[in-house]
Amino acid sequence: MTREQIKMACRMFWQVKGHLPPMLNRIDACRDIYDDYFRRLWCNHEAWQWEEGFEQAWEKQKHQLGTE
Repeated sequence: MTREQIKMACRMFWQVKGHLPPMLNRIDACRDIYDDYFRRLWCNHEAWQWEEGFEQAWEKQKHQLGTE
């Protein structure tokens, strides 16, 4: 997964749970998050409302990502 794909997976997790996933450094976990939360958010036209605070949290936590 690229960093942008990981960020998108984290954004979807944030929209459902309200916080970042604890396992940002595990690529396999990020893939699972993306697959599962994509289905949860499909056709959810109100999901954008739950993005508040994501960018700030992402900036603080993105250093946990390993290199790919």
